[in-house]
Amino acid sequence: MDGLLSGRSIKAGTLRDFRGTDNPGSRYFAENTEAMGSGRRIENPLDTLIPRGGIDDALEGRTLVHIDRLSSASEADRARAQVTKDALGIDMLGGFAGPGLSVSDTIVQLEVPNYFIYCCSNDLSETTVARIQADSLAFSGRPYDVAVPIVDVNGFANALTIAVCRKLGWFGSMRNIGGPVEYRANIFSVGDGSAELPHPMVKHPFFAEQNEFRIVIDRQVEKSQAGFFVEFEGDTSRLFGEPVSL
Repeated sequence: MDGLLSGRSIKAGTLRDFRGTDNPGSRYFAENTEAMGSGRRIENPLDTLIPRGGIDDALEGRTLVHIDRLSSASEADRARAQVTKDALGIDMLGGFAGPGLSVSDTIVQLEVPNYFIYCCSNDLSETTVARIQADSLAFSGRPYDVAVPIVDVNGFANALTIAVCRKLGWFGSMRNIGGPVEYRANIFSVGDGSAELPHPMVKHPFFAEQNEFRIVIDRQVEKSQAGFFVEFEGDTSRLFGEPVSL
């Protein structure tokens, strides 16, 4: 925080950081293996994938699609598979038009590449502050106690982008994308007609009270790339307002 207040440094994170270590597809299979092996139908299978608390979100930049049952022998199932193919570009039945292929209780996970991202909140409403405090407490054992307003968002986004590029040795012009996060479904069932591809600016509605604004540096990095602290070029303290106690 001292580095930010002085306008000298800040930590730039990545999608990998925000996901934590949890893989939702793996967790689904771990929790439902017994039921799958017994042939019993899993009740509300996607409920086990919905976030339960804390800051980490295993679904960052990911879309999960649950296949409860698809058979190439069924015309209705082929129609359901076509919906997902049109929405996601994935052919669940692999082009089979007749008997021979069936899929059941399977999770397909799609994800965007890894990007550098900076996250903040759009406001300091009581609801937003309460949610961030609770998530911080669950994550680190202590709540945030101060917020720093960004008074020049475009200037901050450009300063952050330049700092990350310098750290990584990137040259040439670099674009960043800034805007509010959209909170909508990223967990679907085959055939529900609303599946969509993942996006780094979309999160599960569970996190909507965070009222998040993001800055995404528009260049893919290695999947294993973690965030790091970067030094700003010159004095950027003019980009920030006075700290606010929470």
